[in-house]
Amino acid sequence: MKARAFTLIELLVVIAIIAILMAILMPALQVAKEQANGIRCVSNLKTLTLAWLLYKDDFDARMVGGHVGERRNNILLDWVDSPPSADASLEHKKEAIRKGLLWPYVKSIDVYRCPGDLRKMNPPHWAFRSYSISGNMYG
Repeated sequence: MKARAFTLIELLVVIAIIAILMAILMPALQVAKEQANGIRCVSNLKTLTLAWLLYKDDFDARMVGGHVGERRNNILLDWVDSPPSADASLEHKKEAIRKGLLWPYVKSIDVYRCPGDLRKMNPPHWAFRSYSISGNMYG
C-alpha cells in the first residue's frame, strides 16, 4: 500500500487560503481591540469620578483640588502632585500620582491612563496621566 502525501500545489493552496482568511480577520480584530480600549478608558473615568465623589463625601462636601501640585502650609490640596521637574522620568510621574489625594480611593496606577494614549511610548514626551480635572473644580 502506497502512502499518500500532500503535493506541493495542495500545500500552497492551503497556505494561500489561510493568508486570505488572516487578511480578512486582521482589520476586524483591530476594531475589536480599539473598542476594548475605549471601554477601559470609560471605565477608568468612572473609577476616577467615583473616587472624586468618595473624597467629597469623606471631607464634608469639599472637593479635591483640580490643579496639579498646589500646596497650602506644605499640605497637598490636589488630586495629583506635580513631578519634581518638567523632564521627570516615568517613575517620578507615577510617584506624583501616588501622592495625590485621590490615590487612597483608586490605588491603581493604570486607572490614571487611557490605554489608547500612546505618549508613554514616545520618550521625548513621557506622559503617564491621560486625564485631568478642570482647575475650576476646586474644593
